Amino acid sequence: MQSDTQCPVCGEQQGHASWPLAMLMWRAAAADRRYTACGTLSATPSGWHAVTENRRGAARLKILGDLMINLLAATIGFTAGWLRLAIRRLVMLRRARRFWKPFMDGELRLILAVFNEPDHVEWERSGVAGVGDVVALTEIERHLRNIRLADYEISYAHQLGGEQLRSNLVLIGGADSNRVTRKVMDRLPLTFVFSDPDQNDVAMLDRTTGEIRTPRTDKDVGLVSDQGIVVRAPNPFNGERQILILAGSYGYGSTAAARLVTSSRFLRHPLARSRKNFEALFTTEVFEHAPQEAVILQEIRELRDEH
Repeated sequence: MQSDTQCPVCGEQQGHASWPLAMLMWRAAAADRRYTACGTLSATPSGWHAVTENRRGAARLKILGDLMINLLAATIGFTAGWLRLAIRRLVMLRRARRFWKPFMDGELRLILAVFNEPDHVEWERSGVAGVGDVVALTEIERHLRNIRLADYEISYAHQLGGEQLRSNLVLIGGADSNRVTRKVMDRLPLTFVFSDPDQNDVAMLDRTTGEIRTPRTDKDVGLVSDQGIVVRAPNPFNGERQILILAGSYGYGSTAAARLVTSSRFLRHPLARSRKNFEALFTTEVFEHAPQEAVILQEIRELRDEH
């Protein structure tokens, strides 16, 4: 007996058994398995729970798998970034040590200028040092420690004897303030020089072109840019030793010079990476009484053998 009446189990309208058969099959739902009036097999409540748990378990496994993949990707990314940074630091360290290696053959002295004229001594008995030069000294000290080259001495220009001049020297400050800088510059075939240190003239003269460069000032804010030179050459008092000049027109330039020679940008330059002698003229913006990044105005020049 067939009826088109809606099935109470599945709700469909056609091809169904009669109501009594549907009711019998409905009562069979208490059994482990049941049939709908349509004759389809349906899971028992316990079966549904098993299917649901299986699906939940599969979902958990999928989430766990996705999490593991993400963690693995993050670990690989972190490791790759760390390795890239470590390699970059290692390359920087090797370049810096290569640059300073000639200065490690024998004594290395960092020479700071101290103003000890009567007027200065009257105000401060130990003498007076320029803030910019002191900051430059600090920058060089920190750099040498970072590259594990901490065997050096700090000396003051006015106390340096003739024998000490034969050491490897890092000269901080211009020719008008650091007397050792002036003595060395007078004995080197430089094309970038200070115009007239006797008159405290801080202009820089390019002997090749005759051009004179001066620091820029503003009537409202004062000094807005400084300049200076960086020179690497044999020590004129001892050809087996090296000198490095970090000289600004003002102290800001000396600080900028120290930061320049310790920068990765500078150490990548072919002349800096080589063992050749060089001289470079740079300028630096002065903002809020602090030098900013130094910029090379001219191509760094290889130092000639003679004037």
